[in-house]
Amino acid sequence: METEKVTHASGSTSSHFSPFSFFNPFEGAKLTCQRFMAGNHKHENDDPVYHHMNWLKAFHARDVAFFRDRAGHAVEHLLDEMHGHDDPDPGGNLGAVGWWVEVFAYVKAFDPFLYGAIQGKWNVEDKDAEAAFNTGQPVSVQG
Repeated sequence: METEKVTHASGSTSSHFSPFSFFNPFEGAKLTCQRFMAGNHKHENDDPVYHHMNWLKAFHARDVAFFRDRAGHAVEHLLDEMHGHDDPDPGGNLGAVGWWVEVFAYVKAFDPFLYGAIQGKWNVEDKDAEAAFNTGQPVSVQG
């Protein structure tokens, strides 16, 4: 994100340009939010503290198996949606797939080494590979 002050046509200024787009219809975001709320009810008993979220526990623990399981589950929802099998839970199949997109985008943004481990590129416990990754050196993909 840019940190330069931006001057708008009106002469008013912003501390930076925010590349937020209003072109999407937000219907998917609504379904995804419904799914997150349902998960918060089911797994956290409606606890409003963000860092108590079930998936964040897995993120902080770097639980590769959890994220692979959730990826497989998202594929199940995508296939169910495409086969006309509706999910009656909040957000339905599309909300479940949206949940996956949001969570995995978070993981990719905030722990790209964990994301690569989820993809099977390397072992999340390989500290030498992580050190190389963090310094921009090439990391050999496990074969």
